[in-house]
Amino acid sequence: MTQNIYTFKATLKRFTIKKLLQRLFLYSIWYPLLHLLDWIIPKNPQLWVFCPGLNYPFHSNQRILYDYACQQNEHQIVVLLIPGSIPLPDIPHEHCILANSLQGLWSMLRAQVIIVHRSSDEMYFRRGISAKRHTVFNVWHGIPIKGIGHHESSNKAPILRHLQMLLNIQQFTTTICSSTLDRTVMSSGFRIPFEKLLISGLPRNDWLLDNPEVQTPYFLQEIRKIKNYLNHRGLILYAPTFRNHGSGIYPFSTEEIQILEQFLQPRGLVLGIRTHLKHARDFAASSESILFLDNAEFPETQALLKNTQVLITDYSGIWIDFLLTGLPIIGFPYDQAAYQADCRPFMYDLTSIYPGTYTNDFAGLIEKLTQLLDHGMSEAERLRYQTILQLFHSFPSGGATQRVYHHLHSISSKTPHES
Repeated sequence: MTQNIYTFKATLKRFTIKKLLQRLFLYSIWYPLLHLLDWIIPKNPQLWVFCPGLNYPFHSNQRILYDYACQQNEHQIVVLLIPGSIPLPDIPHEHCILANSLQGLWSMLRAQVIIVHRSSDEMYFRRGISAKRHTVFNVWHGIPIKGIGHHESSNKAPILRHLQMLLNIQQFTTTICSSTLDRTVMSSGFRIPFEKLLISGLPRNDWLLDNPEVQTPYFLQEIRKIKNYLNHRGLILYAPTFRNHGSGIYPFSTEEIQILEQFLQPRGLVLGIRTHLKHARDFAASSESILFLDNAEFPETQALLKNTQVLITDYSGIWIDFLLTGLPIIGFPYDQAAYQADCRPFMYDLTSIYPGTYTNDFAGLIEKLTQLLDHGMSEAERLRYQTILQLFHSFPSGGATQRVYHHLHSISSKTPHES
């Protein structure tokens, strides 16, 4: 027993020393060398590098912008893959480069435009790359209604958190947002000056709005997959938000599942459950009327929304995207007290911004679904819906993809070719 303890301590000591030596090398030699190379090596304004990150699929705003840029055929496009990241079988092989290769390093050092999904952590060589030498463009991942940045509760020391945020912000030349209100929230949460926030709308919502220029084979294939899975049935989408513990799915009883079946089947509908990307599948119902819409199988949420007749959610910002469809939304915050005690605070008073009806129990959910499917929204509900839509979307008719692309293209055009 004593020998095992000594062996463990020795292993831990070797591991700690190894880590310290690695960090010493990185911060005293490697990162300063990268920083020097970044300042010396000329940039190619025609080279755009997309950085999907490690734990996220190449989807949403990044993917639609990538497809559109490829269609325009005006730039050299590279998708930088971190080892162990989610495979991209539908991306041309010549566009994919491993981040930890010499070619990957050269692409990052040479690119004028670097496009990330949400964080500078997605940039493989971020500690050696300077935003002063590149256009680091953050296409972001949604319209926040929960606390972000300085408004997000955290156990970290305030000074450490502040320094981390400043480091992250310095990596971005521009971050997109959807409206004046959204820009104010992003600026307040991340301490980003207004001039670094582009009110463009979210490119992914062009898929919802049938913008013909972005209905690419990739997205049309996603639509076909969902239609085949639904098998000619209509979809009521239930999409709970991320939680620190559990998936957030309402714990349907056996009796409630039977009530759902009796409600859905005569109407030719199914309830599709979509959890947050970070939550693994933890719901199984022995019912043909309840489907689990896995993130791995259906990566594009917008393709699901495009097939949705009614959206049910809780504290997720998914409903803000869905506003653009004009279709009904039901709030189902069955665990609001527990959620607020365990998770992030809200940026808004939800009752003042929510466009639909709130109900926190199963009986109320069925009652509201019956009303909406049989009679639709009332005139008062439609008026409120339109008011909230204008609050969160400066461009409700779309065009965000072209807007972002032309913004980046104009930067590339104005930048002298240094090679």
